Amino acid sequence: MLKHLYQAGLAVLGGACGNGIVVFFLSGIMTTQTIVFILPLIAAFNTAMSGYMLVEKSKPSLPYKHFWAVMAGVANVAVTTIFLNLLFLNVAGTYLIYWRNLILLLAVGAICAGLGGLLAEKYRRLNSSK
Repeated sequence: MLKHLYQAGLAVLGGACGNGIVVFFLSGIMTTQTIVFILPLIAAFNTAMSGYMLVEKSKPSLPYKHFWAVMAGVANVAVTTIFLNLLFLNVAGTYLIYWRNLILLLAVGAICAGLGGLLAEKYRRLNSSK
C-alpha cells in the first residue's frame, strides 16, 4: 500500500510541476486572462498524464485503478491551484484561479485523469495479449 501511495504522490507532483512549468513559461508571453482561459487545456493534458503514469507504474497490483487515477487528477489540480495562486499572489498581487475556475479545473482533472488511467490499462492489456 505504501508503494502505491508513493507512486500516486510522484504522479501528482509530476503533473503539478508540468502545470507550473507550462504556466510559468506562458506567463512571459501571454496575459493573465489568456492563461486563465487556456488553463483547463493545460490541466487536462497534465492530469491525463498523471492518471496514465499512476496506472502504468503500478502495474496490475493496484486495486481500483480508475478510482486512484481520478483521485490523482483531483490532487494534481489541488496542488497546482495552491502553487499557482501563491506564486501569482506574490508576483502579480492577485489570484490566478478563483472558485468558478477551480470547479471547472477539478471536473476537467477528474475526467481526464480517469481517461488517462483507462488508456494505460488498455495499453497494458494490449501489450500483454501479444
